[in-house]
Amino acid sequence: MNKYGPKLTFIVNGISWAIAVLIIIFSGWEIGSIVTPKWLVFFGAFFVGIGFGGIWIVGRQFIMVLAPPSKLAQYGGFQKIAGRVSAIVSPLMYAGLIFAFEPQFGIRNAYRFALASLIIFFIIGVGLISFIRDPHKRYLAGERAPYVGLYDEQQDEEVAK
Repeated sequence: MNKYGPKLTFIVNGISWAIAVLIIIFSGWEIGSIVTPKWLVFFGAFFVGIGFGGIWIVGRQFIMVLAPPSKLAQYGGFQKIAGRVSAIVSPLMYAGLIFAFEPQFGIRNAYRFALASLIIFFIIGVGLISFIRDPHKRYLAGERAPYVGLYDEQQDEEVAK
């Protein structure tokens, strides 16, 4: 992360999660007479491990790079609140999708569809993060937020005031 910055690391982490979910969805899936091997789930677990290990570290580093020093605790608190909200909303959404898909597709496939919905969140997250300009090199050089020239001119004027 120090070499490439939190933005690229976050994107790699999101891709790792998406790969994990795809592997887990397709492991043991019966499509007609074709059955994919169930042991593929262990490779999915490998990518989940990368995702779990990276997401907390990357989020924390992003806050360190992007937040002004005087607002660091507030940004960190917001990250904690967002984590708590996602810990509530995600299982509710997952259970709701299982409940919705089970009558049409059976419980085994309902779990797969519910997992597939997670990929939508990874795509949204990686898409949103792609719009952030990464000041990581400037941060390593000792500069701290707010970064002059990183945002639009109006925001730079407000920072100068």
